[in-house]
Amino acid sequence: MAFQDNPEGVIKFNSRVDKDEPPSAFTLRDLDVYRQKLRDLELIGGSERGKCYGNISIRHPVSIYVTLPEGHRSFIITGTQTGCDITLQNKDYLRVTRYDIMNNRVYGRGVAEPSSESLTHAALYDISDKILAVIHVHYSGLWNSRHRLNIPTTAPGIEYGTLEMALDMKRVHEKIKSEHLDNIIAMESHRDGILTFGRDLQEAFNTLIKYHDRLNPNSKY
Repeated sequence: MAFQDNPEGVIKFNSRVDKDEPPSAFTLRDLDVYRQKLRDLELIGGSERGKCYGNISIRHPVSIYVTLPEGHRSFIITGTQTGCDITLQNKDYLRVTRYDIMNNRVYGRGVAEPSSESLTHAALYDISDKILAVIHVHYSGLWNSRHRLNIPTTAPGIEYGTLEMALDMKRVHEKIKSEHLDNIIAMESHRDGILTFGRDLQEAFNTLIKYHDRLNPNSKY
């Protein structure tokens, strides 16, 4: 299958998806649980203009038990523009089998097309074998308070879903490690965009909730 070129749309990389059976329900069980929690908080959803936002991923279970080179750390991610859907079916998830960050390409298997932030997720998985889950939400209150709460940010002017965003993940992650910060990133030029990550979805979700509670001390989660 030829690459799907997306220069103008929400997806800003080239993708090639080989049609295949979607991930199994067993593989998706934690993704479904935490995606629902995020939807209940309205951190994954849709805008009044009908634009869907938010995505969530985990390293593919088989891939975490072997040492894989960068670009081959397979992961499962929600498909593009699925944030508006109340619940997802198996076909709404995609397995990213490999990726080429420098050439802006994503390869996958399944039915759905990859989320617009797939390269950003891929970049985080390449940074460390200890990163096994990534959450991307839209949270205006937290984004507006990013500096007050000392949340590390991507460089100004970098748009979501781009090569530049993927490459900047390494710089921000190094700042997080050197300053012993939590695994949370605000996307400076992607309004409301917040990323958390961790060893599993529970850890990534708990980091998000920690900052949610700091922002809302009288209405903690």
